[in-house]
Amino acid sequence: MFYRAAILCFSCIAFAQTPPSKVDQALRTRVTEFLQDHVDGNFRKAFGYVADDTKDYYFGAQKTQYQSFHIDKIDYSNRFTKAQVHATVEHIWTFQGQSMPVKTAMVMTWVLEGGKWYWHYDPSTEAATPMGKSDPKTLKPDPNAASASAANLTPEAIAAKARQILGQSSVDKPEVVFATDKASSDQVVFHNGYPGSVRMVVNSGTDLPGFHVQVDKAEVAAGEDAVVKLSYEPADPNPKPSITVRLTIEPFNQVFTVAVKFGVSAQ
Repeated sequence: MFYRAAILCFSCIAFAQTPPSKVDQALRTRVTEFLQDHVDGNFRKAFGYVADDTKDYYFGAQKTQYQSFHIDKIDYSNRFTKAQVHATVEHIWTFQGQSMPVKTAMVMTWVLEGGKWYWHYDPSTEAATPMGKSDPKTLKPDPNAASASAANLTPEAIAAKARQILGQSSVDKPEVVFATDKASSDQVVFHNGYPGSVRMVVNSGTDLPGFHVQVDKAEVAAGEDAVVKLSYEPADPNPKPSITVRLTIEPFNQVFTVAVKFGVSAQ
């Protein structure tokens, strides 16, 4: 009896978390049309998908034109009248006169009003922007902001900001040491401090027999880590030269180097 009751309870919970197909399809259609308007740069049309209590915010906020988008998942609540839509958008980030494509993860709140889904913005939450999270209150128009910002956009300030952004990504160690005469292994962890996904390209720059480099993932999402595994199986006991492994982070072309050194193991 308890076993049957447990199965019934589990089935009810699972059913409660699965939206009706019509509801899910209606939301996905609205979200797709809303994001496509941002790809097309048709923000006037996108305005029609914004909830009434959010229209003033959307009207005054800076708009970003996307290159592409993908709906990753949807979490429903309030008996399928509210949803958190997780999506990934690709846009062009221009910095210091250069443009590059950047992918950014975003979470949108959608609410069901009058039988239709609308994008809703909660001012009490932080907003995800291509530069990271920011306080929504800073998006409100400020008559003095334009002149103040222009005064601060010096070449030195731009270069300092670039160094700050690049410095948010890192590797946990600059070098590893292997024994020349016995099998050795180690790993280096790369942390993605960029606000969007990046691609890591590894180049060991050597064909040393027995030396191997393996990466657990090449695409690294914002805030995630990637592990670079280094291993060595000696083909002979002769001394080996140091190796420099290069980790190139695209599309920013930031390069991290890891020195691989060889020494004689203790007898």
